[in-house]
Amino acid sequence: METIVDNKIAIDEARRTAQYENVKGQAEAGVNQQILSQTQQVTPQEAAPIEQFSQNLKQQAVENLAATEQEVARGRVLARVSQVVITCFM
Repeated sequence: METIVDNKIAIDEARRTAQYENVKGQAEAGVNQQILSQTQQVTPQEAAPIEQFSQNLKQQAVENLAATEQEVARGRVLARVSQVVITCFM
């Protein structure tokens, strides 16, 4: 039973890590592409809002990644508690 729980935890962590890396890569690629395309045609009046948008997008990506890391950590703790409970009552 413990092995099944460990396998489920490992699979879940691998999935979350893959999603985390995917989201991170997409956010970085999107920001980089937008910055590149907009810097080629930006007027001085447009520069400040674009920079603010870019900063907001980066901040949201960081917050989402932090939330994902917290979820993974909580999942690990709950899995360990579950293992202890299973071990104690078997």
